[in-house]
Amino acid sequence: MKVTSLALAFFCTLLSGCGSAVVVSDTASGTAYDKSKIVADDFASRAPVASLSVGAMSPEEARKRFSLWRGGPFFRFEEGPSYFRTILLPSSSRQRRLEISSYYSKDFPTTLFVPALRFLDSTGALVDSRRTPEFKIVNGLSEHIQVSEPIPAVAAYVVIYTTPERVSQRMDFMTYSMTGVLPAPSFATHNTGFGGHYEGILKVVIKDEEK
Repeated sequence: MKVTSLALAFFCTLLSGCGSAVVVSDTASGTAYDKSKIVADDFASRAPVASLSVGAMSPEEARKRFSLWRGGPFFRFEEGPSYFRTILLPSSSRQRRLEISSYYSKDFPTTLFVPALRFLDSTGALVDSRRTPEFKIVNGLSEHIQVSEPIPAVAAYVVIYTTPERVSQRMDFMTYSMTGVLPAPSFATHNTGFGGHYEGILKVVIKDEEK
């Protein structure tokens, strides 16, 4: 109980204090739940893996949609705890770019995961860290966040995770919905809160740089 309380206090600190309104979402049954407590309790119960290269995905696997969530590897980064996925970067003499698309989380369907990146060499040593890469919001029938970052020449792995800066962000997205008996498309703005920023559904593509 003490560990959980400390974890919750830590997470509230990331959110610039618990004095502000706590984000609460309604489930389909109408009951409310506190996202910050769910995340804090979850973090407190997890044991970190020993290596960030554990379970590295192939580029082919990463091109398909995959989950970064509570069933995956967990690590306590210097910036704070996070789930992560690592992708193997095949060697190449060309300059390449990493394109990441982040879609709505299954557990928190009104939230989108905002990635942070770490590039590692073949030994697992840090090559480059990009804690808050720029992203754009792609609206439409399949809304998502898109990140496009150059890959360092010596990088053999990229680690995708998130940071307290990303967790505390609040963003609005235009969400497509169907209402009525006949299809009647409409758009509504939803405050995404913070809950799903620590987990989400991703797709990663490695591309050659355009000359």
